Amino acid sequence: MAAAANHRASQNAMNDTFTLSNVSPQVGAGFNRDYWARFEKFVKDTAKVSDGVYIVTGPLWIPQPDARGNGKWEMRHPMIGKPPQLVSVPTHYFKVVLAENSSSRHGTHQAAVGAFVMPNAPIDPQTPVTAFAVPLEALESVSGAKFFPGFISDRRRIALDNAALDWQAEGKARLKLLDRVSIAQDQAALLPKQVTGQTLVAATSSSSSNDAPLVQTSGIVNRQPKTVNGEGAVHLCDVVACQMPPEKWWGIGGDSGSKGSSGGGSRSLQRQGSNRGRLRNSQEAAIVAEVPGNANGQEDAQ
Repeated sequence: MAAAANHRASQNAMNDTFTLSNVSPQVGAGFNRDYWARFEKFVKDTAKVSDGVYIVTGPLWIPQPDARGNGKWEMRHPMIGKPPQLVSVPTHYFKVVLAENSSSRHGTHQAAVGAFVMPNAPIDPQTPVTAFAVPLEALESVSGAKFFPGFISDRRRIALDNAALDWQAEGKARLKLLDRVSIAQDQAALLPKQVTGQTLVAATSSSSSNDAPLVQTSGIVNRQPKTVNGEGAVHLCDVVACQMPPEKWWGIGGDSGSKGSSGGGSRSLQRQGSNRGRLRNSQEAAIVAEVPGNANGQEDAQ
């Protein structure tokens, strides 16, 4: 799925993002207009510290443990519309990012890869984005897709997945420090306790890894990398400081990609679908049939 905010080169390019094949219902307040919008900004900023960025975004329907505690699983998600023309609202959204480093300006790695899965629900703004890092193998199992198979070999996938779990553990540790509710329930069906397959031998220090990134460029992370023996692949958070932009970042410092801005200099681009009117009931009012990432300039769903 393509965010409208990333296609401001022309009116036609932006219009092309407003198609039914590129629309998926997201919870508005607390997610589409807030945490997800900040996440889109974070991903967009990775282009500044890479030679090219490839992004795959999509919806997920992930089962949850049965509420009766019998060890079984069940699918729980709302529907919007009128029978029989109902639309299933995704329980989660994912994003897989591959940032190229063909020039070797940002380290000796060839590419940085990160996969993230977030619940389609209001998210506490202080939640660290690393808490949503997930192994590629788990995401590929629930999505039915293979991500960047031409680059991510089995060995690279194992290294990346081990690093993802390490970053996730760090994010969840920060959640505990913030005294925030655990997100384990939302990830229960997605995340294995450990990566399956052959476990790679961990290096004792970052200096023993040929994939250790440089840390001198502004915006590059300056801490211990977690990817070991990735054969040219490292986790995205090893290279980019995986920190969310501030809340309401569009009102800070005159950002050119600000919320409600026209983008592309002084030329004003019009967003389609601005006259939706009021949604019919309280359930629909909480969910916006919106292109993920179109929070920039999105009008109120109410």
